[in-house]
Amino acid sequence: MNAFPSLPGPFGQKRPRFYLCTCASCGFEQKYMLGDFSVISAEDSNEQDEPIQVAKIPKLCPKCGGKFNKKQIPDFLRY
Repeated sequence: MNAFPSLPGPFGQKRPRFYLCTCASCGFEQKYMLGDFSVISAEDSNEQDEPIQVAKIPKLCPKCGGKFNKKQIPDFLRY
């Protein structure tokens, strides 16, 4: 029984979270953006620094299969 209704539009949406995942064995680094991506952007970016949009953070390294150490990157939006 919440006294405040959920608001439509951008007020009711959660912001995506950013993670920097590094492999413990080979040192591979990758940035991931975790969130609900029901709308996929048509813009294709092939830059190295761009985070990969995922619904779940992988637990294993794609290069060697080792364990990923994930660290959340703080993002501050001030208006």
